[in-house]
Amino acid sequence: MILVRFILIGLLSVTAVGIFMFQGVEAFYAMLELFKKDS
Repeated sequence: MILVRFILIGLLSVTAVGIFMFQGVEAFYAMLELFKKDS
């Protein structure tokens, strides 16, 4: 059962990292769009 718990925690952490990376990419593209509008 410890192994199952370890796998669940691993999946949660990977999902959290993926969400953070996705938000970072969205913010990056938003900044790029603003930069294009300025120039």
